[in-house]
Amino acid sequence: CLLGFAALLWVLIRIMRRRFLDAAIGCIQATCECMVDEPAFFVIPLLSLLFQVLVAWVLIGCLVEHVARVALVFMSDDELAPFPLHFWCISIWILATRKHAVAYMCTWMTQMWYFTPYVDGRKQNKVPGALWKAHHNMIRYHLGTVALGSLLRLLLFPWGLAIMAC
Repeated sequence: CLLGFAALLWVLIRIMRRRFLDAAIGCIQATCECMVDEPAFFVIPLLSLLFQVLVAWVLIGCLVEHVARVALVFMSDDELAPFPLHFWCISIWILATRKHAVAYMCTWMTQMWYFTPYVDGRKQNKVPGALWKAHHNMIRYHLGTVALGSLLRLLLFPWGLAIMAC
């Protein structure tokens, strides 16, 4: 009885592995088609990097200028002493929000491409300006979710590292 159960279990595992492998191959092929078919996917890394450099440049410039102006006030006033730490935390949060916004836009564009029907073996009626529409959709409907998710990720990331290290 136990040998029969083990054989049945082995057969089921082999069938499931084959199905999962076929599904994974299909997903990889669809992802490659989507990336080649949507030119915005080639632009997103460049735009993301430019935005990150711009934000970092502005934030560092603001911090340096502000600290230079009120360095003496920070030393004498206990309420303003944690300002640089607060500023860096907000800066990191802004950069994390950018990362999550880019991930949302890529997901939205992939979803719009995936559910566009094939006609004669080609995708027809694709969304024109998908990158800008994804950006608009993210800002209009999901900016709060992206910001909260970024904050939670930053707050919970050290705990996740500690749990994985144990």
